[in-house]
Amino acid sequence: MKSKLKIKNLTSRLAGLFLLLVASAVGALADVRLPAIFSDHMVLQAECPVSVWGWASPGEEVSVSLAGQTQTNAANASGKWHVTFSPLKKSNKATTMTVKGSNTLIVEDVLVGEVWLGSGQSNMELLVKNAKSFKREQVDATFPDIRMFTVKKAASTNESTDVTGRWVVCSSNTVGMFSATLYFFGRELHQQLGQPVGLIHSSWGGTPIQAWMPKDAIESSPHHADLVERKKKELATWAEREKKILASIRAWEAEAAKGTNKNLGEKPRSPSRPDAVQSMPCRLYNAMLHPLVGYRIGGVLWYQGEANARDGETGAAIYTDLQTRLIAGLRAAWGVSELPFLFVQLPNYKDPRATSENSWAYFREAQARTLSVPNTGMAVTIDIGEANDIHPKNKQDVGRRLAQLALGDVYKTKLSGRSPMFREQAIQGREVRLKFNHAEGGLVAREGEITGFVIAGADRKWLPATARMAGDEVILSSADIAAPVAVRYAWADNPKCNLYNRAGLPLSPFRTDSWK
Repeated sequence: MKSKLKIKNLTSRLAGLFLLLVASAVGALADVRLPAIFSDHMVLQAECPVSVWGWASPGEEVSVSLAGQTQTNAANASGKWHVTFSPLKKSNKATTMTVKGSNTLIVEDVLVGEVWLGSGQSNMELLVKNAKSFKREQVDATFPDIRMFTVKKAASTNESTDVTGRWVVCSSNTVGMFSATLYFFGRELHQQLGQPVGLIHSSWGGTPIQAWMPKDAIESSPHHADLVERKKKELATWAEREKKILASIRAWEAEAAKGTNKNLGEKPRSPSRPDAVQSMPCRLYNAMLHPLVGYRIGGVLWYQGEANARDGETGAAIYTDLQTRLIAGLRAAWGVSELPFLFVQLPNYKDPRATSENSWAYFREAQARTLSVPNTGMAVTIDIGEANDIHPKNKQDVGRRLAQLALGDVYKTKLSGRSPMFREQAIQGREVRLKFNHAEGGLVAREGEITGFVIAGADRKWLPATARMAGDEVILSSADIAAPVAVRYAWADNPKCNLYNRAGLPLSPFRTDSWK
């Protein structure tokens, strides 16, 4: 009996060991996985090849079915697999995507329409719940064909493979947590095109453009060595600067506690170290953009600049180069040579004046110069900022103006989306005649006489100009300048200016001189 019992126990143990080995072998086959961006409620880009990728065991065959197509491929030695679908037709009829390997994944409620990526710093990050008229906007926010994927903040020294986030369907209950600029842009697009709109939001407040640039893009810049050296100097003096900033915050709080009606302006912001992870070159691109590369998009929306404008004329002098390289870097990463890139020019901010030599005027000029890059567009916001808040609440007009650019330039509708821009000047005696692009039918002065122009002679002394319309031209003069040489318009941090084209878009700030 004992012998039989031993045999029985041995058989039982061998059976258990066999089951364990089988379970281990099955476990060795890694489950098929998808990046976070491929998840329920996603929107895929219409009318172009669509890539889907993920991970599985090396050599494992994976099949993906979507909208009547099935594509199959095997995972490579690193465990990554990739398939590409033929262009999909736009559709607001929900479909599913099925992924099969050692396991099966089903992604539900998938739409096909227009997808845009929005990035930048705090004004892109500002939420609908913190924008103008939230309660009213919330009531009218039932748009099941608008979805947003918000990338969780992260930074990395190396290129990451995935992000954290999920697609959220727009409704009165969810819209408050959407990026306001992206939402108002997407709403306009959806209403004008009648298509589903997917919005990918990847931003981080207070961050410089360098943090969002691919490594090759930033290191190829002739300014890169200077930027590295300046970062070292900032770190060397950081303790003293931090002390001053914290003192100014305490002083502001003490004054505010008195409860007087004194206009204190915006509260100074808490300082961040020059070597904070979100400020270092490439760190945010690596963690928050690179994992999205390959997910087809219709274009990029860029709302950034305040962090670089803090560097004054130094920041302005190099920003055109940096933004140009950012555009080229993103286009190269996505493999779309003329991927639309629409950006927001800095708004009016700080002390209201007719003119000044302050840094934001030069910075807006640097931004505008990027328009020389093909397939770019700029939303001018010189009229919708706030003197005491670097985060203006009117994101409705920001989103609308970006959408007008996209509708006119990308989707080729009849809607005019370009702000008027200075083209040329002609000096005739005591007068200067100005001509503009995107000003068909002439410019319109809101609220009375034309404001915002100054004029100077060879002595470089700026005086207010008298301005009048003459057809599509603006004619300037000054009783105190016999021989004018140069003109500036809206050349201040917060200028008094009032010219618009017939589409209701403001004239972009400009100057005709190149004086330092």
